[in-house]
Amino acid sequence: MAKLQNRAIQLFCSYSHKDDGYLESLEECLSNLERSGDIVIWHDRKIMPGTNISKTVIEKMNEAEIFVFLLSSSYLSSKECIKEWEKAFSIERKGKLCVRVPIIVRDCDWLELLGTDNIKALPKDGRSIVSYSNQDQAWREVCEGIRAVVTDLKNRFIPKNDFIESIELTEFSSDNPLKLNDIYVFPCISLVRDYPNDISVYEEKAVLSIKEILSFKNALIHGEDMSGKTALLRMIFFHLIEEGKPALYFDLQNTFGHPSEKTFRQSFFEQFNGDYEQWVSQDSAKTIIIDGLSFSKRDRKFLEVAIEKFDNVIVCSSTSVYRSYYWDDSLVAQFKKLELGPITHVVQERLIRKRLQLMNLKKSVKDGHVDQIESKVNSIIQSEIVPRYPFYVLSVIQTLEAYMPKDFNITSYGHCYYALILARLIKSGIAKSDDSLNVCLQFAERLAIVRYKKEVLHSSEFAKEDFLEFVSSYREKYVLPDSILSSSCP
Repeated sequence: MAKLQNRAIQLFCSYSHKDDGYLESLEECLSNLERSGDIVIWHDRKIMPGTNISKTVIEKMNEAEIFVFLLSSSYLSSKECIKEWEKAFSIERKGKLCVRVPIIVRDCDWLELLGTDNIKALPKDGRSIVSYSNQDQAWREVCEGIRAVVTDLKNRFIPKNDFIESIELTEFSSDNPLKLNDIYVFPCISLVRDYPNDISVYEEKAVLSIKEILSFKNALIHGEDMSGKTALLRMIFFHLIEEGKPALYFDLQNTFGHPSEKTFRQSFFEQFNGDYEQWVSQDSAKTIIIDGLSFSKRDRKFLEVAIEKFDNVIVCSSTSVYRSYYWDDSLVAQFKKLELGPITHVVQERLIRKRLQLMNLKKSVKDGHVDQIESKVNSIIQSEIVPRYPFYVLSVIQTLEAYMPKDFNITSYGHCYYALILARLIKSGIAKSDDSLNVCLQFAERLAIVRYKKEVLHSSEFAKEDFLEFVSSYREKYVLPDSILSSSCP
């Protein structure tokens, strides 16, 4: 692999202007680290004329991974300096991966500033720079200490909070939005035949855990729309992270451009703290998780590059894409093929019980309540309104919780079906505003009428050309934004 440019660690200097000389000495001692591209040093001297000082300082502090404080009696007596100290402490407390490094430049009561905050200061043993007969030795100790911090940060491959939060979120809520791990149950997955038309080649076998999926070097998981493919891949990613194993997650629908080392590197920086080059050089097997594989040439090329670059590849696609384009593709010949199917009644009961527990945190969930909700869910599913996938089971429960009266009679399918349609539109990316949803519902209603007339009344297939013709005629009468059309109509 070609050597990649180092990622520079952002270093923020907090100091009293009465200690300008020590700031210059700090920059001088760290010059090699900055020249090699390991760090970028920032302090308020770099603020351009006409720039808002307070706003710029806060922005740079939020970007910083190392905070250096040049402590002296002048620092301790400055209100602005203490604000920067407290701001850095607040940033660290919120969970950002960063390190605060006090450097004692002049004798002062710096231990009082730290209080119970037991962090190590530089130079060694918390001596002040001025107490050294040879101050070059003191600055060398400072440089060695900061170099060690830089190396440690580059080797800490910790997921970024904002990325984890973004893939933990679900569209379901109780009093608060529910995270994926709160409601997830392992679905029904089968290890399928390599040759679908030859039943003697490979007998289907149930796959019972994430660990079992990870026992395969490469795996291609397929399933129908809304069957839980994305949720499964995210749980696999969380599992690998908890185990301390290197993994990257890709959603191909939100990945642009042709696959390259730059693509992987950029995704790493979006998902993790640390240095990509050092992450790549680890001896541990690295896994890439790919969501939303389509039949496009770009996606197939992405898969090809991923197989070349990573030790393990886990990819998912819709069943129609898999059967039409990939089941006999030589590129995935060595992949284990897994199929997500509808969940069983046992898994459904487990899912319902888990969801009800989240709705009633202070009370135990009674079997009778579970049976009552399951009966209503089964009534809808058995009427073929929705398939027995976790998303739809949870949507029905949320519909019952949010929209239905307590004495709801499940013959009111129309109300429940309407709520499920809303949930599906929001899931596809439609804004929750009434305007956007009403546009989608009106479009879908008129499309359904045209399709019904074409297929049922005239016994003729409703083709892609018919759909395009309908869109064109619809737009002659109504406004239909492209964003809504692309989100609501695959």
